[in-house]
Amino acid sequence: MEDKSLSEQYMKIQLRAEFQRITQDYNQALADLPRRSEIVLTLINTGMTHREVGQLLGISAGRVAQLVKEAPGYVPQRLPRDA
Repeated sequence: MEDKSLSEQYMKIQLRAEFQRITQDYNQALADLPRRSEIVLTLINTGMTHREVGQLLGISAGRVAQLVKEAPGYVPQRLPRDA
């Protein structure tokens, strides 16, 4: 019974470490985005609409949508492929 508990604890520690590594890699990839794209994604993730973000940044809602659409292709290319 005690071995199972230790095994579960060890697995939790491994999962936590892997999650931290993935989070760091993703945050670095996000930071590598052009500044405007990083700002747009951050604002969109807070719940703002494309229109609201566009008004705030002085760009069209269409341009905001384009930046959001382009970002997922940019970020994964910068993540390590060792997993």
